[in-house]
Amino acid sequence: MERAFQEFPALKQAGLKVAGFWPFTTEVQIRSLLLELRQNQSEVYLPRFEVSQPDLNFHKWSGSDTGETDPAVFTDVHQLDWILVPGLLFGNQGQRLGRGKGFYDRFLDRVPRAKKLSLCFDEQVFDLPGQGVQDEPFPEESWDQRVDAWISDTRKFP
Repeated sequence: MERAFQEFPALKQAGLKVAGFWPFTTEVQIRSLLLELRQNQSEVYLPRFEVSQPDLNFHKWSGSDTGETDPAVFTDVHQLDWILVPGLLFGNQGQRLGRGKGFYDRFLDRVPRAKKLSLCFDEQVFDLPGQGVQDEPFPEESWDQRVDAWISDTRKFP
């Protein structure tokens, strides 16, 4: 994840407020990035999903290697500097396809000031040669929120 710091040196600033996520095994493993952010004196927040709640709630990450968070909900999301956004598929104009429940779309809509960054694999980029989808439109709905930037194994947007 050193590439994220190379491409976006502003992530190395001390004292940032960053919303992240604890990756599934099939996602880019960003745990080292989260640890380095904490070592730079940044505050890292992770989401807790509650099926009965339509919105994401973020909690301060304790720094544990299990993704454990503090019980108190972080309510001042407008102070976030960066949001690390998961996704299944990414387009060459910042489009993002999530898991279909709209949790991140609703959250990102509430936090327009924060920079939104996704880390992905090349296979998750929609327009790579050989995928046979270059002439197809990205599967984007009107409520979908785009990211400001994404970085894959060998490419980046913008």
